[in-house]
Formats: sequence, C-alpha cells, structure tokens
Amino acid sequence: MSEFKFLQPTDTMERISRNDLSIRFDEILETIDRDNVGFIIADEDKKEYVLCPAKWFDYCFDDDFGCIINSALR
Repeated sequence: MSEFKFLQPTDTMERISRNDLSIRFDEILETIDRDNVGFIIADEDKKEYVLCPAKWFDYCFDDDFGCIINSALR
C-alpha cells in the first residue's frame, strides 16, 4: 500500500484554532509543505477540519482522471 505513504493519522496531527491559523498562516503553510505534515483546525462549534499537503492525494489522480470525470458528468 505504498500509495498511502504520505497519509498520517489525524490523532497525530497538531491541533490549532482558526484564530491561530489566521495569525500564523504563512508559517503554518510553510511547515505543511516543508515537513509534509497536516494540521487539525478546530473552530468554536467543535467542528474540526484537516489542512494537509495536496501531494497526499496524488494517488487519487492519474492520466485518465479527467476522462473519468467527464464520463461521470455525461
């Protein structure tokens, strides 16, 4: 299962607030890209969102992905 080599469990990701994200936005994005890690963003309503590198989802896309989407839309 090498296709999931980037994914990490959400319980190991650092949790930050939305406010902290807005204050340290550039620093957090650089950390995500440099260290290949994700963050859990928690809001006031107890909802949580994952912020992670796009390369974690490279396994989902191949050369025929556009054809699959076009076929599904038809």
